[in-house]
Amino acid sequence: MWLACLHSICSFGMPMDTVHVVPTVPPTEPYSITDTVRITAYSRTKFSELGRSRVGFEASVDVGSGVELLESEGVFMKQYGVSGSTTVGRRGADATQTQVVWNGLPVNNPMLGMSDFYNQNIWSMDRVELVEGGSSTLVGSGSVGGTLYLNQNPRFFGGSNIQAFAENGQYGRNNQMLRSQVGTARFYSSTTFSRRVNANRFGFYDPIWMTDRIMQYARNAQLGWNQHLAWQSQTPGQWQMSLKAEQLQSQRHLGQQWGRESSLGIQQDQLFRWSFETQSQTPWGLFLMRLGQTSNAIQFEDGTTSLVEWDSSFSRAHHLQLEYHWSHESWELMAGQDGLRILARTPFYQQETGYWASFIAVNRSTHQWKVSLQSRLEWAERLPTFSFSGERQLGLNTFKFNLHSSFRRPTFNDLYWNSGLIPDLSPEKGYGAEVSGLKKWSQANIQLEGTLYARELDNPIVWLPSSSSFWQAQNLYRSQFVGCQVHSRWQKGKFRWTNRWDAVRSWVWMEPTQNTALQQLFVPKWNGSSAWMYAHKALQITLRANYTGARYIQTDNQASLPSYTLWELSGNYQLPHRNWRLGLGSENLSNVSYQNMPGRPMAPRLVYFSIYYNSQLSQ
Repeated sequence: MWLACLHSICSFGMPMDTVHVVPTVPPTEPYSITDTVRITAYSRTKFSELGRSRVGFEASVDVGSGVELLESEGVFMKQYGVSGSTTVGRRGADATQTQVVWNGLPVNNPMLGMSDFYNQNIWSMDRVELVEGGSSTLVGSGSVGGTLYLNQNPRFFGGSNIQAFAENGQYGRNNQMLRSQVGTARFYSSTTFSRRVNANRFGFYDPIWMTDRIMQYARNAQLGWNQHLAWQSQTPGQWQMSLKAEQLQSQRHLGQQWGRESSLGIQQDQLFRWSFETQSQTPWGLFLMRLGQTSNAIQFEDGTTSLVEWDSSFSRAHHLQLEYHWSHESWELMAGQDGLRILARTPFYQQETGYWASFIAVNRSTHQWKVSLQSRLEWAERLPTFSFSGERQLGLNTFKFNLHSSFRRPTFNDLYWNSGLIPDLSPEKGYGAEVSGLKKWSQANIQLEGTLYARELDNPIVWLPSSSSFWQAQNLYRSQFVGCQVHSRWQKGKFRWTNRWDAVRSWVWMEPTQNTALQQLFVPKWNGSSAWMYAHKALQITLRANYTGARYIQTDNQASLPSYTLWELSGNYQLPHRNWRLGLGSENLSNVSYQNMPGRPMAPRLVYFSIYYNSQLSQ
């Protein structure tokens, strides 16, 4: 029945996209297997978290972009200059192997296979969750190294609230946000408008020309809008509906490189996505349906040639997700169907295709153990994936483990760019495992978590020069990754100290007969973040150090970019008995000259000032 429903919707080209619902309790509280309403709110997110290392980010007006949010926890971002694309990869995986899920729907660009975090607006999000490791059983293609969940949650009974934020800084930084929320017993509405502008007129030293220069052609501007509406039954938990929509428009001048006077080009992005979700509780379980659509339009002008020529691309993805939830005592079952139909159009190709997948997940919770078994079948590739996870509680300590398989199908660009169809390009297939332990000392208020992981990926897809002089996607033989992650937290009185550090090693074989493994490019050997926080009454001060280790830029395991550490100092002060908060801070405090990616100048020390208004701040 669900299959026929999906087929009829996709056949007529009707739009679809997805959303996650509101938790009735904070997500940091213990997960209750019998809380049916909350299971629905965090269905796939909670299933994917069990037994894995994860990072939770609370939304903050001080962080408006996905780049700033992830960097605050030591997550390495590949930044192609101050205005270029910014992508994330976890545990040695590249951006195409890290899936982004917006309110329940995978939203990586179907042509590129990745998400540009410059176009991820965090101001409208209520909760952001990074789950390490592959989650293809619940998310599908692309979740190999990790999954980032962006969730909006309705706040019924929340009353009315208005928030406004403005920030100004050096080199032409100018950001504003306005958000209004209304929550009653049965209705919730949230509207967010945002504007981000940065001229990036900073000075830098060019080691090729051996002279000081001023960055030009690097101005970026973004306008954003987000609307969230939700309704629920008079008795909470019987039924709930929600509608979410988001639009972003941006124009980026991509700056300059060392040794080059001309601009790297101009990129214009238009992103629009919406989702509609309905859930209904019955005596036989809970039924949930999500419909939605995401569209991406990109125009690019290459500034490195004398010809003025625009390259445009457009993609639209329709989603349908059907879920059934059942719980009894210590058991919980989730089963469903995912439908995806993609249209893509570029100067090189125009393609349209659809995918269908079925999945099932079972959780069992006892006094000391939580165990989860998950499986998924991708019908187009006839490719199954699985996951087996567990957590054991021993007093204040927790032991966790996970075994999983994952996959990534070739993107449209992999298959069709410059060359027509590449018929023998195979999907990537991965296998991974991790074990971790969480130790707490309650009297000293110390928490320490360590994770060891290993991952193997068959048929990794990379772009290499072909015989026709064009770059082309090709399958290599195999890649392997091993690493560790350490997270610690200590708090005493007004002071708090947090650390999050990652280390990864990778090996790539182009052919089975190859004796010496190559090195994965642009993956830091070490990276992480340490933060020291002081809070006293209305004052809060944070000093943060983000470290990025050496990254290989050639596969011979020799040439690499140097490591660097960026310091940031920030402070906030809430005016007494007022709804206003003032902020002052400095990024790149030690004024380090560094490269995130080769030849792309990055900003020096920057000072900024912010002001924030919240109508409920002083209540």
